[in-house]
Amino acid sequence: PQGAYLALDECHNAYWETSFIPDMTEIQYWDGEMWDQWDVQYPENALDDYDFENPEDGGCTVRFRIAAYLDGEVKAKSRTFSITWGYPVSAAWKGDTCTVTLDQPDIDSNVMAAVYTDGQLMDIVELSAGKPSAELTGDNVKVFFLDDSNHPARSHIEF
Repeated sequence: PQGAYLALDECHNAYWETSFIPDMTEIQYWDGEMWDQWDVQYPENALDDYDFENPEDGGCTVRFRIAAYLDGEVKAKSRTFSITWGYPVSAAWKGDTCTVTLDQPDIDSNVMAAVYTDGQLMDIVELSAGKPSAELTGDNVKVFFLDDSNHPARSHIEF
């Protein structure tokens, strides 16, 4: 399964496959001291998936793994993966200049920041690991998250 960085209200569908049909798959999370049960599924195929939803009102990061059981014993465990719910960008205004910073530069989405003055688009910049912040001058900044086809992957954030 792959991890993700999501908006607070988004869910993440993670897939995994085993070389056998498990009697049960246990979705586990790290509680800071040990692996605990998040949920249990009873798959009918070697390919399985799960919709992970934000467990809190605010942002959080949860570390997961999947354990596949056969005849009551763990026969396979996935590598660990993390899902973060929150916004991967922050912004700080000073006068009419907004510094937008990509706090999670390794997210899978393309991140674009657009600045507006009196509702008119003035500039667009791409944020990335190589350029994680930009200073934009205007009265409104919107950050867009794009998929590989450069279509919006989620709703935008306004600062």
